[in-house]
Amino acid sequence: VEDASPPPLEELQGESWVTTLYRSKRGLTVDNPCVPFDVYSASLHWAVMTITTIGYGDIVPVRVEEYCLSVSCMLVGAVIWAYIIGSGCSVLTNMNPVKLQMQDKMDNISRMSREQKVDPEIRVRMRTFVRESTVHEAYMRCRRLSTLFSPGLRGDLAKQTSAHWLGSVFYFRNS
Repeated sequence: VEDASPPPLEELQGESWVTTLYRSKRGLTVDNPCVPFDVYSASLHWAVMTITTIGYGDIVPVRVEEYCLSVSCMLVGAVIWAYIIGSGCSVLTNMNPVKLQMQDKMDNISRMSREQKVDPEIRVRMRTFVRESTVHEAYMRCRRLSTLFSPGLRGDLAKQTSAHWLGSVFYFRNS
């Protein structure tokens, strides 16, 4: 029966984080190379450093306290970075509230259609209706807004927004 104990540290080939941790501790034997809490702290440090994509760098923690502090700093930095990215995405998403409302309506139609097992043809008609009603609502919103302007400004606005339509009518083409 072979001895199941690990080989002495001196016989191990290469360098690993466990051997580095063992060499940094005083009073530990080869049979007990690391205190479990120290190993877990070093493992957590490596995992958080990898997940947060900070990198492994030239300056590394040596003591358990340094491992715990660096893990805490990396996690706080990752949370701040996630908050900044999330806030930026939120601003970009909410830039067009009309489109956001229409997408919300479409999501509700999809959910209702699944729950009520609505025929695909009716689903298409419902989505078409929502798209058309969104265009109509935008037209009505612009029309209500235009009532705030003077009659001359309203006429200029009407000419500007209807130019492509007026250009297709022979009588108005060169006016």
